[in-house]
Amino acid sequence: MTTAAAKTNKARQTCPSDFQYCHDHFENLFRSNFFKCLNDETRQEIILVISQDGNQGMRVSDIATHFDLDRTTISHHLTMLRDNNLLMLTKRGKERYYSVNTDYVIGTLESTVDILKACCK
Repeated sequence: MTTAAAKTNKARQTCPSDFQYCHDHFENLFRSNFFKCLNDETRQEIILVISQDGNQGMRVSDIATHFDLDRTTISHHLTMLRDNNLLMLTKRGKERYYSVNTDYVIGTLESTVDILKACCK
């Protein structure tokens, strides 16, 4: 039996009878872009920096002052976070302000906890 098959078999023994339900939810959840975005330390730090500013939002130039990266790299990370709903973009005049999409982030984390509670008792 392969290592992956052994892990799957062990998981079947420890999870509820509806193993496929749990397996499918874990597959979808952990392969989602939400966790891929959070898998990068710079993006984690960007979210923390923006969240400390409250709901007012921050401009790219203000965010960039917290990092030893060029503005293009910061913009790339911001675009990825925005495209995957972790950040929201608000335009005020010519300025663009980024804020954390707390409803989405908290909702996804709560869903993760619910799946873990339901499937790994």
